[in-house]
Amino acid sequence: MKRRWMLVGLALVAIVAIAVPALAGDAGKNRALLDVSRLAKASRVKAHHALGVAKKARKRANRALRLARKAGGGGAAGAATTFDQTAASASTSSTSEYVSLGGPSLSVTVPQAANAPQGTGLIEVAAQARIADDAGGVALFQDGSSMPGQSDVCDQVVGTPGPALFTSTDGLSGTWSTPATLVVTGNCGSTGPAAPVLFVTTPGTHTYELRYAFCGCAGTDATFSQRKLWVTPLP
Repeated sequence: MKRRWMLVGLALVAIVAIAVPALAGDAGKNRALLDVSRLAKASRVKAHHALGVAKKARKRANRALRLARKAGGGGAAGAATTFDQTAASASTSSTSEYVSLGGPSLSVTVPQAANAPQGTGLIEVAAQARIADDAGGVALFQDGSSMPGQSDVCDQVVGTPGPALFTSTDGLSGTWSTPATLVVTGNCGSTGPAAPVLFVTTPGTHTYELRYAFCGCAGTDATFSQRKLWVTPLP
């Protein structure tokens, strides 16, 4: 009897010896599965958080874009240069004011300038004209008034009736253009391709026109031809 119970006891010990490692293995597997589940859950939470951040960033970017478009007149203004020209010759004997000789003239919409005080617009203007032997001046007008910021030195040198974009001297015909630069001949302008000069204005639609004057130095009038005007609103 004792021997039989001893054999039963040994059998139970053997069963326990086999079962314990199996149970330990199952517990390890369960812990591994639990760890994987926790990692998956944490990753899912982080992914949702990142998605929320991305959505908020997109909303902020869209809002900034709408504000920029609103400040810049919908994004259309300030993107292109407007050009006009008048090839025909025309003369003036006016020494007291700049007069219109049929253009060029054009209208542009100027946006609110970025990073500038409210109510500030910026434009770049380039102009060119051929002026005959008798001295004369070319000036820029905005909405019928002389544009502030033109060269008063040109006016003093040639004797035109106010600040000018550029002027010519008596006895030297040629094509003159912006910017206003004093040269040895006494002219006040560039002899090369027209280059833009910067002007400050106000946002909105404005009309720009070139007008002309005679210096009264010699002869009876000044003759202008091949007149060109470029205006570029800046965003």
